[in-house]
Amino acid sequence: MAHSSISRAIVVGLKDKHYGEVVAAFVEHTNPSQQTQPQPKPTDADLRDWVRSALGKHKAPAYVFWLGEGDVPAHVPLTGSGKVRKFEMAKLGEDIAGRRRRSRDGKL
Repeated sequence: MAHSSISRAIVVGLKDKHYGEVVAAFVEHTNPSQQTQPQPKPTDADLRDWVRSALGKHKAPAYVFWLGEGDVPAHVPLTGSGKVRKFEMAKLGEDIAGRRRRSRDGKL
């Protein structure tokens, strides 16, 4: 499954009080110069709708983090063999989501 505007996606589970765990996606927009037909960067809602239509509602990300944008680092932690350290990505996602919730709720 591939989206023409996304060059990389890392999906992890984040702790959730209501559901136990929710889906979070760290995504990287494909550089327009690398696309045969340049596509604009999709919105978070566009990505969720796309995943819902392809995989189902329960697999759509509750959180979308764009690598290298805002408070999301561009660097992805890797193991010595080049695999993504998903537990570190999940911790990062929980930290970012918590900061955003506190900021939204005016608790910073």
